[in-house]
Amino acid sequence: MDSDFWTSRIAAAKRQYALQHHHHLSSHSDRLGMDDFEAEEEVRPDFPCPYCYEDFDIASLCSHLEDEHSCESRVSICPICSVKVARDMLSHITLQHGHLFKISFIL
Repeated sequence: MDSDFWTSRIAAAKRQYALQHHHHLSSHSDRLGMDDFEAEEEVRPDFPCPYCYEDFDIASLCSHLEDEHSCESRVSICPICSVKVARDMLSHITLQHGHLFKISFIL
């Protein structure tokens, strides 16, 4: 189970890195336009729930934490930054990683 957890974390980190740093590596003529993306193509990284290890995009993870794990009081590791969070994972994610809710495309 640990290897599955780390495999999904590495894959999510690679996808996020590629999304965030694509515009730094491309010239204006090489950039993808919105028409270059297929509708089914996943553009947001998934993060595992720190309590049940199911994968969610960032907005779904916050909803899941609120609905399913609002009473969790054990120390857990943030799936985004790997910091130990003593309580209220949802508040940590929204306060420390709120920028992930806003993904913009540079055209």
